[in-house]
Amino acid sequence: YHYELHLIGESRVVSGITHWDELCKLSCVVMNLAVSHLMLVGADGLLEELLEFIAPRSPELSSALRAIPSLRPEELRRTGFVIDTLQAALWMAIYVESYEEGLTLVVNMGGDADTVGAVTGALLGARRARSRTDSQPVRHRARSRSRSAGRPDRSAGDRRRRTAGSGSR
Repeated sequence: YHYELHLIGESRVVSGITHWDELCKLSCVVMNLAVSHLMLVGADGLLEELLEFIAPRSPELSSALRAIPSLRPEELRRTGFVIDTLQAALWMAIYVESYEEGLTLVVNMGGDADTVGAVTGALLGARRARSRTDSQPVRHRARSRSRSAGRPDRSAGDRRRRTAGSGSR
C-alpha cells in the first residue's frame, strides 16, 4: 500500500515537470503502475488493476483502457496523444508474444512511432524482466559502470608502472 502511494505521488510530481495537464499526470501514474504490475506479476490482471485505479479519476482514460481487449493492432491510434500512446503500448504489453515482436510491430505502424515505441519498450521491458526472473537468475556485473567510471584499467596501470621502471636505472 505504501509503495503504491509513493509511486502515484512521485509519478505525478515527475510528470508535472513537463506536463501540466491532469490527464498526462494520470497517464504517467497508469504507466508506472503498469510497469510495477508487469515486473511483479506479469500481464495477468493488468487491465483490471489499472481500471480499478483510473475509473473513478478519468472517464476518458478509463474508456480507452476498457477498449483494449476488443482492438486489433491496425485499430490502434499512433498519434502521440497521451491516451492513444498508452492504449497502444498497453495493448502490445498484453497481447504480443515477445519484446522484439511488439517493438517491431508498433514502430512499423507509423504515426508518432518514437513516442509510442518508447512507452511500448518500457512496458515490454518490464514484462520481459518478469519472465526472465521467473526462468533464470539475474546476473550482476562484478563492477558497475558507475563504480569503475573514471578509474584507469588496473592492468594498463600495472603495464605503465612496469614499463616506466624497467629502463630508467
